[in-house]
Parts: sequence; structure tokens; C-alpha cells
Amino acid sequence: MKKLYILLIILLGCNSFDLLEEQGGPVDYLQSVSEGWYYFQRGTEKSGEDALDEFKKADEYFKNALGSQTVPGYAAAYIGLGWNQMYWGNNSTLSGIINNETRDSLKISSLEYLNLAKNEYLSELEFGDDEVLNMFSGLAYANSFLAKHRNDETSDDLTQISIEESQSLIDFCDLNGIEFEFIYHTEIDMNDIYKLRVQNYLRIGEFDNARNEIPNI
Repeated sequence: MKKLYILLIILLGCNSFDLLEEQGGPVDYLQSVSEGWYYFQRGTEKSGEDALDEFKKADEYFKNALGSQTVPGYAAAYIGLGWNQMYWGNNSTLSGIINNETRDSLKISSLEYLNLAKNEYLSELEFGDDEVLNMFSGLAYANSFLAKHRNDETSDDLTQISIEESQSLIDFCDLNGIEFEFIYHTEIDMNDIYKLRVQNYLRIGEFDNARNEIPNI
């Protein structure tokens, strides 16, 4: 009995991230996704190495979710991974030429995860409104960031896709009477989407379209 009490004390004294490391992660898919977003939000409130540590924890939880799902559909985890790796790739600790390959890898991976979520959406799997908003907004930013980072012959196509994804977000909001705000970092809202559209149009030289977006900001 004494050994049982000691075991309970040890287990109750472990935080959730310790359990993830020691046991391979919580079984529940939604719990893992929720923990991922928790650490992502903590990362958005910090900077430098402190933020990086939080994004790394979030990444482990979102990836852990991919291994614990028991029904079809991983969109929530894919969207979390997409946004998290996008922020991770923009972290100030990864600045400079020496980190160029790492930044490129994270931005590509971010876009790949968000596209996996979109594939599920197009397959008509069940999506909540927030998941649709987070997916389209994430795709708009991920394509634009990768275009800006690369600044090569692929950039115009990525920028055009960003414009299309942001338009899909706008259309979804208009159709459903929703006011977009990224719930996991509320500094991003529809104004920021229109600003992104202006930047994208300017990047590809469509100045009239850029000018037409300005009244929406």
C-alpha cells in the first residue's frame, strides 16, 4: 500500500509535458491538440529562445495527436502543426544566412501540413467553423511567407495561391456571417488578412488590385 501511495504522488507531481516525454503522450486526440495550442499560445507571448521552447513543446503535442487518433480525420492536428511551424520558422533566433535552410524547411513543412488539412476539408470530412477559418488563414499566410522567404521563380505562384486562400476565407466568413479572428493569437484578424492581400498584390505588381483592397482595412 505504501508503494501505491508513493506512485500516486509521483504521477500527480508530473506535469502534462513530463507525461508526454515519459509515456509517449496522452491517448486522447483532442487533449493532445488542446495541449499543443496551449504551448503555441505561450510561445506567441514570448520571444527568442523562450518562445522557441514553447513552439517545440507544441510541436510534440500536435505530432503526438497524429498517433493517438482513432477515427478518420487529423485536420485539427495538421492545422496546429501548420501554424506552429510557421511561427517557429519566423522566430528571431533563426535569423541570418546560417539558419536559412532551417527556416525554409519549417515554412515548407508548415504549408504541407495545412494542405493536408485542406485535403480533408475537400474530402468533406466534418470541420468546425474555427477549423475552416484557421485553415484558410493559415494557408494564406504560409504561402505568402514562403514566397517572401524564397524570392525566386516560385514566389509569384505562391503569392497568387495566398491571394486565393485569403479570398476563400473572406467568402466563408461572408457566407456564414462570421467575423474572423485567429483565436490562438487574437492580434490577427480580418484587417490583417486585407493587409496581407495588399502586400501580395504589390509583390506581383498588381497595383490596382492592391489599391482596391485598402478601403477594407
